[in-house]
Amino acid sequence: MVTTRLYLDSRSTTTGTATMKVIVRKERKQAFLNLGIKVPINDWDAVKEQYVGSVKALGFVIRQKKLDVDNIIYDMMRDGKAETMSAMEIRDSINSIIYPEVITPKEDDTLFVARFRAYIETCKTDGTRSIYRQTLDKVLKFDKKALTLKFEDITKRWLTDFDTFLSKTMKSENAKAVHYRNIRTIFNAAIDDEITTNYPFRKFKIKSTETKKRSLSVEQLRLFINAEIEDWQERYRDIFMLSFMLCGINIVDLCNLKHIENGRIEYRRAKTHKLYSIKVEKEAIAIINKYKGKDWLLNIMDNYGKPCDFNRRLKRGLDAIITHINKSLDKKEQLPRISSYWARHSWATIAAELDIPIETISAALGHSYGCSTTSIYIKFNQKKVDTANRRVLDFILNS
Repeated sequence: MVTTRLYLDSRSTTTGTATMKVIVRKERKQAFLNLGIKVPINDWDAVKEQYVGSVKALGFVIRQKKLDVDNIIYDMMRDGKAETMSAMEIRDSINSIIYPEVITPKEDDTLFVARFRAYIETCKTDGTRSIYRQTLDKVLKFDKKALTLKFEDITKRWLTDFDTFLSKTMKSENAKAVHYRNIRTIFNAAIDDEITTNYPFRKFKIKSTETKKRSLSVEQLRLFINAEIEDWQERYRDIFMLSFMLCGINIVDLCNLKHIENGRIEYRRAKTHKLYSIKVEKEAIAIINKYKGKDWLLNIMDNYGKPCDFNRRLKRGLDAIITHINKSLDKKEQLPRISSYWARHSWATIAAELDIPIETISAALGHSYGCSTTSIYIKFNQKKVDTANRRVLDFILNS
């Protein structure tokens, strides 16, 4: 008897989304079939095996993919083919039918680099693919025999030697940790596919250190707001403050906003796909009206092709503002170099200083705090977030 069920593989994700898979089970053995669909974790009900997000088309696609798999298995069982096949062989047969253009050489099935390259091709964004390619490049430079490595060849000793290799050019534990987590992801996928049972990360612990503070103090933020600056720099200060006034909204998401509805902006964050709902206060409205766009809420996208293009200019603009302000300050009083992300950290830090509950701060930042879906989460915390943001703005702007 062959059974199937949907499974959202969220074990190694750091982005808020995970890969949808079908578990093919036969005789207490199971294999994982990648459906090639990314789903926000908070939009999946694991108990009901059901998509509960707002994008109805995505739920339909998931159900259709599952139905396609079940139909193929039904045909295999009807023809008697499934009787002599293992769960993994059934999975591979389904793959060959659904993705006939993808040919995986049998001799590469147990090779680490081959499967690493195949995994990179499944990544949905250029940024994610780039991060994994950087890890693979490090592996190829470290091990001259990397192309013939099997998963069993990668042991705790191999990882320790790889750490020594990385340490020669990378001093940050957090930067190195990115590469280890990428390698671990490949191992998890290979274990799911029954390629290996080796898992060196049981003994090799990934180290990380607390990141450097990236928030301005109340006094520093007020100095930044009230300082006399050059006319061309005003645009960059305004956008930074607009991000702050919208609970630290990411610049990519700010650029992609279309409109305000009932006094609020509602959007899914590009990085995590979590739903945000933020009340737009009068101070934010003033900045938005100042830079009103044609097809977008702000004119940033009218003038720049991509949010990242503006973000680079914003970084240079903020650097220029800080340099300009620091010229008139003693060294001990000078402001640190900042980026757009400091708006988010600064909002959270100041909110904490005002004794705003951590669950409310988490809600404002879009971090899950004990609820199964983002929509429910926001519904229960919306008023609290609105009140918290108003308190932060009054404290900074009106005290």
